[in-house]
Amino acid sequence: VIQLKHLDENKSTLERIGLEETYKDILGLKIPHSIIPVALGRTVADIIEIAVKNFLLKKNGIDSGKMFSERVDSLIKKKGSRK
Repeated sequence: VIQLKHLDENKSTLERIGLEETYKDILGLKIPHSIIPVALGRTVADIIEIAVKNFLLKKNGIDSGKMFSERVDSLIKKKGSRK
């Protein structure tokens, strides 16, 4: 389930990397649920396509959000150790 939500820059608290997994119960089935912030001028079809590709990667054991977060943490640690 992909839910499109208007992006309010001042009130946005959405988790954007994809580390948190949420689910919706539909007829007793646990279905993955993503809330995607959208704003004017964005190509919604491309955003949904990326969300689906990310879902398929996770289904095959590749968590791109976790990999991204680990890479950022590693770079922060490297820069912190140089000072």
